[in-house]
Amino acid sequence: METAMDLDSVESRSGEAMSIFGQSVDVRRPGRGRRRATQKILSPGMEQQARPTTDRRRHRRAVAERERARAEFELSRATTMAKQLERQIEQASAKANSHRSELQRTRARGSGSSSRTNVEAPPGADQAAEESHTLYAEVMQELDRVKSELRKLQREVKSAREAKARAEAERDAAETPTPSRARR
Repeated sequence: METAMDLDSVESRSGEAMSIFGQSVDVRRPGRGRRRATQKILSPGMEQQARPTTDRRRHRRAVAERERARAEFELSRATTMAKQLERQIEQASAKANSHRSELQRTRARGSGSSSRTNVEAPPGADQAAEESHTLYAEVMQELDRVKSELRKLQREVKSAREAKARAEAERDAAETPTPSRARR
């Protein structure tokens, strides 16, 4: 009974914490060595009482680890996809800016030549301007689509992070018994 609480108190002072990036960080003071829990020999009766709780703990830990691995996989997949979408947005934005500047140059040429002389615009100028407008509209629609997909992926990343946090909390709960179980 007392040995289980001693082991738990040693585990709780392990000196490890999680960084903001989800990595395990050693937060112990540099001068101290790490104390190891010693293996206690239990009587057969005590061993039989402790076995179901340790089996449940192992099972809960395994479930939590599987859930955590799944959440990390989803998170990495969603992060990769979000980066791809960001690149697509940047490309679409650059394309839209180039088309916009091209359209402005076309308008400037068209308005500048007509104000100087009364010569009609070349026959293909209207068609080129119309194509430019159509292309600009298509690029803007693509940009909107990519932005909405990025927002969707950001929501998925958020839910994957929450699932990972829940899995870690379950794993931590599986590792540390409640005080009522320690007294049994």
